[in-house]
Amino acid sequence: MTWTSWCGHCQKLKSSWEKLPNALKGIVKVGAVNCDDEKNKQLCNQEGVDSFPTIKLYKSGGRGSVPYEGAQTVKALHDFALEHLPSEVVNLSERNARRVAPS
Repeated sequence: MTWTSWCGHCQKLKSSWEKLPNALKGIVKVGAVNCDDEKNKQLCNQEGVDSFPTIKLYKSGGRGSVPYEGAQTVKALHDFALEHLPSEVVNLSERNARRVAPS
């Protein structure tokens, strides 16, 4: 999340955002960048941040980001993060399923 100290919406989101790391502990890393801070302005510009708060989910391995525009509740943010986890599900044919199924 990118935020600024003068943003009213950011202040409303703060409570939910601070609870999110515990809700996603060991699953998804959660962070925030203060775009008021001079050392972060280049990053905020590079990421195209033009409104606050801006919430993005960054995919692992540099596979891009997904903007979030949903409800600003812990549950909604948590569900959004989980929905974007990579899936390791492989579709098996009946023949292949017999080979990998436990006996």
